[in-house]
Amino acid sequence: MCLIRPRPGFLRVVGDERFLPGDGNVSAPCLGDVRRVRDLLGMSQVVFARFLGVDPNTVRSWEQGTRPPSSIARRFMGEIEEDPAYWRQRVARKVVD
Repeated sequence: MCLIRPRPGFLRVVGDERFLPGDGNVSAPCLGDVRRVRDLLGMSQVVFARFLGVDPNTVRSWEQGTRPPSSIARRFMGEIEEDPAYWRQRVARKVVD
């Protein structure tokens, strides 16, 4: 797993815990972990791309290692990895709405 540091002044909330700057690293997936994160949500590349707001070819290129995910995409995938059940539930609610 790759690690990235939060930006100065960034407050990260996971569950009831709050992480302030300097509290440590925020984990984010490496290139090889994009598919694993996608699989945590049980999504196809096309659906995962829509979920992230990117083109499906972008997700393919991340998974094939020809292009790295953007920093915001890495951060979001790190959040998904921290609590995949929460994100599966969010997706399920959106589909029902």
